[in-house]
Parts: sequence; C-alpha cells; structure tokens
Amino acid sequence: MLFYSLFLATTVSACARDFSLAKRHTHRQPITKRNEEWPPVLSEHETVLFNAFDNVTIDEWSDYYGHQNKLAGLGKEAAQWTADRWTENGFEAHLNEYHVYLSYPLKQELSVTWANGTREDINLQEEAVEGDDVTGREDNQPTFHGYSASGIATAEYIYVGQGSIADFERLQELGVEFGGKIALIRYGGLFRGLKVKNAQDHGAIGAIIFTDPGDDGEYTVANGYEAYPDGPARHPESVQKGSCLFLSTCPGDPTAPGYPSHDGVERAAVDDVTPQIPSIPISYAAAQPLLAALDGHGHTPDEVNRTVWSGALEAEYSTGPAPGVTLTLENEMEEKIAPVWNVIATLNATDTEETIVIGNHRDTWMIGGNGDPNSGSAILVELTKAFNALLETGWKPKRNIVLASWDAEEYGLVGSAEWVEDNINWLTETAVAYLNIDVAPEIEKVSHAHEPGINSTSDYSRNSERHR
Repeated sequence: MLFYSLFLATTVSACARDFSLAKRHTHRQPITKRNEEWPPVLSEHETVLFNAFDNVTIDEWSDYYGHQNKLAGLGKEAAQWTADRWTENGFEAHLNEYHVYLSYPLKQELSVTWANGTREDINLQEEAVEGDDVTGREDNQPTFHGYSASGIATAEYIYVGQGSIADFERLQELGVEFGGKIALIRYGGLFRGLKVKNAQDHGAIGAIIFTDPGDDGEYTVANGYEAYPDGPARHPESVQKGSCLFLSTCPGDPTAPGYPSHDGVERAAVDDVTPQIPSIPISYAAAQPLLAALDGHGHTPDEVNRTVWSGALEAEYSTGPAPGVTLTLENEMEEKIAPVWNVIATLNATDTEETIVIGNHRDTWMIGGNGDPNSGSAILVELTKAFNALLETGWKPKRNIVLASWDAEEYGLVGSAEWVEDNINWLTETAVAYLNIDVAPEIEKVSHAHEPGINSTSDYSRNSERHR
C-alpha cells in the first residue's frame, strides 16, 4: 500500500511565515477534490515523482547542511551550494541578495551576587558534547539574542513566568515592583521578543530567558530519560537562542519597513521595534539556582494563580526578589548592515501565469541539528531531483513553480519579507499557494501491490534543538 505524497507529510514550522498577499482574483477556479479513493491511485507522473525520492541522498543533503555555518550574513557558501544543486536538477536558480540590519554577539556575561556577598559566574555556554562533532567547533556561535540591546544591568531580579502582559498585570495587582529590576522569564507562550518588550514596558532594566524542562512533556531527565546525545531528553546546558525583534510590529528588516532592503536604501530607526534593554538566554541548568534563591521570597505560585507558572526545576517558582541577591548582566552586540542570500529558482508553466511557491529557511543560530530547518532544506534539494526525473519524461508544470531557500528567517522573517516586498505586484497577480517545509519527517516509502517496491529508509540524527 502506498502512502500519500511526501509533500503533505512535511510539517510547517512554528517559526515560518505565511505570506499575506493581496485579495485573490475572483476569476480563479475553486479547488476541488481529485477523487475520493484512499489511498489515492497515483498517475504515471505522480509515480515517477514519488519513486524519485531517496532517503540515502536526503541524508547526504542533511549532513551537508548540518555541518555548515549558516547564521544570517555568514552563510553564502551554503546558499551557493544550494543554488548549484537546484540548477543541476533543471531549475533556473540564482542568489537573491539583500543588505539588511543584523546584530552579532561580542560579549555576554552573567553573574550572581548572593546575600552573603559572594559572587558567582553563571555559565552561558553550551559545552561540547561527546559524539556530536559540531558542538566543539570554534566557528559555532555563542549563546545570544539577535537584536538585543547592548548594556550592563545590575539589580535584584523577579521571576515573571512566561512574561506575558497578563503575567505582568497579575504581579502588578500583587504589588510587585518591576522598576530597576531584572526580569527572569520562562520560554513558552509567546514570542521571546515580546517577552523582552513586556519587561521593558514595565520598567525592567534587563531580561533573562530560560528554557524549563516542564515544557518538554514526558521526555525529561527527571522522568528517567537520558539527556542528548544519549537519549531524547533536553541537555541541561542547551540554550534556546533567537531573535528579540518585536515581530508582531515589524517582520522583515526593521530598517526598511515595507520596502526591499537593497544596498543604499534609506534606513529607518529601529528603536520602536527592537529592545532597549539587554537580554540573554540561559539553560535550565543555569536557571535552577537562580529560581531556588527566590524560594520563600515574594509571592508563591498559589498567590500568583497563573497558568503555566511553575515548571519542573527544583524550586518553588516564587516571584522574589530575594533581598541582597543581585544579578549583573552584560551584553555587548555588534550592529551592522550585512548581505544575506535567498536562493530562488523557477520552473516555468506551460499555459498559465499562476504561481506556486515552495520554500523553507536555510539559516540557523548554530552549526548542527537535523530538524528545523536542515531537514526541510534537504527535502528541497531532493524535490528538485524528483522534479528533474519528471522533466526527463517530457512533463511540464501547468503552474509556475518557485522554490525559495530563505536567509535570515531566524532574525525575524527577514529574507522572505524582503523578497515579498520586492515582488509584491507579481505575487499579488499570480500566487495561488505557498507551501513551507522547515521540518520534514523521516520518509518511508511503502509500495502499492502493482508498483515497484521501494525499501530505502534512513534515520536522521536527532536534532539537539539547541538553536530553537
């Protein structure tokens, strides 16, 4: 029995962006079901397409992407490699360059001074993991928040849950003072940039965001599972990096709102869409003693009475502050206008101007990982190989097919937003669908009784999720 097409098996990433184009023209025909059979009977062309996928080569592409430095502005080699593979497989591929505002880490430090006056440095680094050959590379990035403000903050700190507006409002009702304090915030619930914005708007002078194993479901060390790389549990020192752009206000390059960020364009100020207080991410191993130091101080979880407040660390999750316990947060960032490179490729249609776009982002915060987006990037390469097999039969697409490998997505949907701004009129007129493939599952092909059996399978290395 043959399972449904690979394309419908791909998972849309939470960090992906659905392009919001102009209102569709009414002359387009509504989408109708092809047939009611399940599993569907594949046509000759569909069979060629399906049989062209090979997990062995998918593994090769995934391994390549997992060993490249693809941080936005540093990933031109992987961009060109992608364009070359797509071109070899019959697409007209090219690098699509924009010059965008980015920030890079120069110095990040965090220390705690306990009530007895002793000072202790908090580890911010992800140590090399035995068996993971990319974790010890010198060109890997330190832990940081993209677009975070530079600065030094020394103050008592308050645990504010997930840092939502409702969390802050509830603490205000309880009389908690945020002015001049550092906010200790748990990941989850809302985008990290908005967590920092909420802390800033309520008077905090710094923000620290940690990942809590309470959000990892069953697969935790506390439940007896081994940590990565020996098991499925999150490594205690893993850190979730990411952007602190106020994404709901301005996706894309914040210095070029609403227009493509070509070299030499007029630049807008970013003060209203990027944080004005420093922030850094930390691991749950680093967060645990900071949370425990708040035990017995401030308000208890029962008093706060907010959902998703307590986590799975050995602490009471009290609000604090703890008298005499202070943090010193130092964050130094380099801000620059830097080139980024989308890869765009097309197959032209035979008899229509309608366009389908298939894409995923290529950039990552770290070297390694085979989930988001490296598995999706590997599938796009394999997809061009499969389409090439179709082209060799004389097949031509009825609609234009555009493939897109986006750069700088992790900073705030930057590469894709710039491309859409650059092509908005054409997309408004012709685009009918966008399929995003940031994360692709393992593919197992199971044969129909009347079709050739295909037994190629592979296991992707588990994504350590250190970049998320």
